[in-house]
Amino acid sequence: MKKKLFFLEAGVLIFFVIAFAINVKADPSIMVSDYELCPSVFMPGDEGILTLTVTNGELTSTTTTTETNVQGGFTESTSTTDVNGVFLKKIWMDEVCDGDKEIKASTYYLDVGFLSAGKSITIDFEVIVDEKFTEGVYFPKLKINPTGYDIINYPIKFKVSNNSVDLISKSVPSQVSKSGSTYITLTVMNNRENTVKNVRISPRAISGIEIKPETVIIENLVASSSEDISFSLIPSESGEKNLIFDVSYDNGENEHATYSNFTVDISNKHDVSPIIYTMPSEIEAGNKESVKLKVYNSKTEDISSVIVTPISDAKITPSQYFVGAMDTDDIYSLSFDIDTTGLTANQTYDIGFIVYFKQDGTTFETPAVMSSFNVVKNNENGDQDAIFFGLFLLVLIVIAFFAYRHYKKKRMKRLLSKQE
Repeated sequence: MKKKLFFLEAGVLIFFVIAFAINVKADPSIMVSDYELCPSVFMPGDEGILTLTVTNGELTSTTTTTETNVQGGFTESTSTTDVNGVFLKKIWMDEVCDGDKEIKASTYYLDVGFLSAGKSITIDFEVIVDEKFTEGVYFPKLKINPTGYDIINYPIKFKVSNNSVDLISKSVPSQVSKSGSTYITLTVMNNRENTVKNVRISPRAISGIEIKPETVIIENLVASSSEDISFSLIPSESGEKNLIFDVSYDNGENEHATYSNFTVDISNKHDVSPIIYTMPSEIEAGNKESVKLKVYNSKTEDISSVIVTPISDAKITPSQYFVGAMDTDDIYSLSFDIDTTGLTANQTYDIGFIVYFKQDGTTFETPAVMSSFNVVKNNENGDQDAIFFGLFLLVLIVIAFFAYRHYKKKRMKRLLSKQE
């Protein structure tokens, strides 16, 4: 009876030892070997994907244990083979709370399956950060419940940041000429700690000014980096203009938007223009005179296909002057001949010069720079009269000379005759 009671107590003890071991033993071979968040840094209101890799770190598929007992001079060996795998009953993520706001997973997994030694499984969780969640670093716990073992807790690092993508001025002049186009340069700055993609910058429509291109796209902008972009302004009217640029970008698969504005004053001053620096005030009818010009480019960009065209009732040669390309701050000197043949004397005639040039494949023209000249009567007949008058005086002088000589001779004769 005592012997039976002993075996019963021993059996109960062994049962409780095994049961305790099963309930409290954590399996060190099951681990979260890797995880990835997309986006890597969330913004309040973002949704994303947590990709989780769970691995069974055992190196062999089975483990064999041999026990040797010696009783009554006999040796007895007992071998036990265990499979180094485990059934994953549940995997889920605890939420993190900020008042009534949460970072949470929208799903959890039940009866995930058996994970053999050396094997891994990949699981995706859709995670959500509520709107107006306080920015900071959080560690929600990922939980794995393997059958027969303790729950494994693994903290996942979540970062929530309100940092955005900004558009700042790099080269935006406060005053822009109404002539041609003017480039402005903006800097797109990613202030976030993660890469954003599909960054789109678009100017809003505004009256009196055309902005090209319609959209600039930057496919990827890495963390804390910037990129310069350019737009051309083509004004059609003067005055102060408020330029607004919309900026949108994707943080993971979440689209965010902001905007920036810049003020420019459109001036009637022309930064490509001819300057007349030698101009005759009078030209005799039928004669030719030269007018000399300088064409300057005070734009911050080069221009091409520069042509100067005169406008006048007089015959101007050449009819056009091809300058070609001009670098920024270039000055080019040229001249035209004004032929007054056929023009009416004693009248004033206007003459003007227009500059045509190209920027970005578009041809522009400047307003005409005007001047005038008088056509006066030709002095050719007057010169002939002067010649005749000179000859007449010469003849008079010659006659007077000979008359004086004749008078002197006669006087000498009279004096000689008196002396005799």
